Formats: sequence, C-alpha cells, structure tokens
Amino acid sequence: MAHNVPELPSTLVLALVAAVLGTGEAVQRVEDQKTAGAGEDEHQDDQADAIDERQDDDQATAE
Repeated sequence: MAHNVPELPSTLVLALVAAVLGTGEAVQRVEDQKTAGAGEDEHQDDQADAIDERQDDDQATAE
C-alpha cells in the first residue's frame, strides 16, 4: 500500500518515474534492433546455404 510522504514533491517523483520509463524504452529499442539484425543475419545464412547446395547439385550432375 502506498503512503503519502509530504516531504517529497510530486514533481520530483513524477520526473523520476518518467526518467526510468524513458530509459526502459530506450533499452527496449536497442534490444529490438539487435533482434531484428540477428534475424536478417540468419536469413542471409539460409540463403547462402541454399546457394551452396544448388552449386553442389550442379557439380554432381555435371560429373
């Protein structure tokens, strides 16, 4: 249960809460960018693997 402490100005408390929430949002955006970047890398790796397999198949057919 919250207690009202008259010594603390409400603007100070609100500013502190806003700063914490803003920092959390910034961290979340950075992590989202990392996740999106990792997904692109995996997709590129999958494409490279598929190309390698096709080249191997073509070489086996040519022989």
